[in-house]
Amino acid sequence: MRILQGLAHNLDNCAEINRAAGLIPKVIGLMSYTDTTITSKAQKELIRMASLNLVAKLASTEGETGMVLRQKILGHPLLLE
Repeated sequence: MRILQGLAHNLDNCAEINRAAGLIPKVIGLMSYTDTTITSKAQKELIRMASLNLVAKLASTEGETGMVLRQKILGHPLLLE
């Protein structure tokens, strides 16, 4: 997640993140992460916050890439609940 957050600061990298098959849904899915193997509430919260921060960064991307990313993000079923 940290690597993706670092990459998301560059418009070209955001375009690559957009093109990566299934990556956006996986990142969004981590916002509701409920893995039972992680018992620490702090660890679960850290995963959720990192995912939320990355989604926010991608949603704030400018230009056509940002528009496409926002459409992908807003079209995810988890966000429609």
